[in-house]
Amino acid sequence: MAMVAERIRADAWLRALDTKDQVALLQLVDEGVQATDELMCGWVRGRHALEAKLLQLFPRIADIHSTIADHGVRVIDRIEIETFMLHQSYVLDGIEHVIEAPTTIVWHATPAGWRVVLFHSVPLAD
Repeated sequence: MAMVAERIRADAWLRALDTKDQVALLQLVDEGVQATDELMCGWVRGRHALEAKLLQLFPRIADIHSTIADHGVRVIDRIEIETFMLHQSYVLDGIEHVIEAPTTIVWHATPAGWRVVLFHSVPLAD
């Protein structure tokens, strides 16, 4: 039963990303979140920096579709480490991209609920 709840967290994160729901994404992150992916071009550290990056990227990106494969979870006390293969397509600046990326999301249990402290997703080379 625990795996279902854990998978719902990853699905909620990707649903917010696919719909470009910045409010929902920012509600899921810790103040000290750290994130990187192929569009961030480096590390983004902190909720305010992530918000600024999303404001920059979301107008340029469209038709985001994400799916998860090979999902795994490890829970250590109040930390949950999710790993999975992210299959994603999107249009950036009018150009379609299709990626496959090993992805890690680290969640921390807080009194307000589970929050992302690390999002790391870097696509495999073609």
